[in-house]
Amino acid sequence: PDMIWQQEVLGKIGVNLIYGCFNNHDDPERLMTSIVDNFSSDRIEIDMFRLEGPAFEKIDNRLMSLKLVKHGLTKVAIFDQNGKVKQPSSFLYKKNICVLRGRFRPITHVNVDMMIAGVRQFKKQLGEPLDVIAEITLKDLTMEGNIDEQDFLDRVDLLNTLGQTVLISNYHEHYKLAVYLGRITRKGKIAFILGVNNLARLFEEEYYTDLPGGIMEAFGKLFAANQQVLVYPSKNESDKEIQTIQNYKPADNLKYLYQHLITNKFIQDIDNAKTENLHIISDRVLEMINKGESGWEEYVPYKVTHLIKEKKMFKYSGQTAKV
Repeated sequence: PDMIWQQEVLGKIGVNLIYGCFNNHDDPERLMTSIVDNFSSDRIEIDMFRLEGPAFEKIDNRLMSLKLVKHGLTKVAIFDQNGKVKQPSSFLYKKNICVLRGRFRPITHVNVDMMIAGVRQFKKQLGEPLDVIAEITLKDLTMEGNIDEQDFLDRVDLLNTLGQTVLISNYHEHYKLAVYLGRITRKGKIAFILGVNNLARLFEEEYYTDLPGGIMEAFGKLFAANQQVLVYPSKNESDKEIQTIQNYKPADNLKYLYQHLITNKFIQDIDNAKTENLHIISDRVLEMINKGESGWEEYVPYKVTHLIKEKKMFKYSGQTAKV
């Protein structure tokens, strides 16, 4: 908050960088974290980290971006469809963006249709260009308390091969990501693509106990004037009924709030979804790949199938299990 303090921080960063280049050049992760040595957590944020040059030819900067978020040096990292690390504040500045949050483990026909149908609808409303982003939270990358770095790179490779920009965030709650993106895009419009199950989680009040204003405060941040949620349908396994925003029932004390959001188009159904694919479940597809079961290929795009087999992702062995 003070110019003298900013000058002091810049001086210390310079010293740390020189020290790191001499002593940590053979350990990229330590080189990155050493930049903030002797700083308190509120003095500096590193929103982009990229290594280039002959000494770092074997370094995958997407992995360095993940570690930037993992170590709490920033909340968000982003790289384009070519895997090149970008600075979020400049890459997203004043842009309209459509965000699909997911695990993408693996990407199925449902994920692809969510993106295509949601973007088509948002673009029709806007009448302006927009950027499309696939977002993965740090929590969805963590298994048994640890991050599987190869699994992370596999998922990013799959998204990149489909031409997607990838964003990694440490914002599990939707409203926190909405606040961050709204601050960067300024007057740009934002749409979040969610499934009906994730819509239901939005209306679970226990997620907002840390906010003084509870769910009302969270929704005030999520449903700002330039932000909306587009909901992709799902199929009820028990009776095969198609679930949309029309037949979703929130708790009684929230039903009028829900109706207000629908009436004012803050929450909208995604039209023209391919409901014939709603039987495809990512976890089941992943299980089939892990166990070497045949037939999983029909549930994912061709490019995804090819890459999974080529790089043996998700424990793919190339052998079909005998039943």
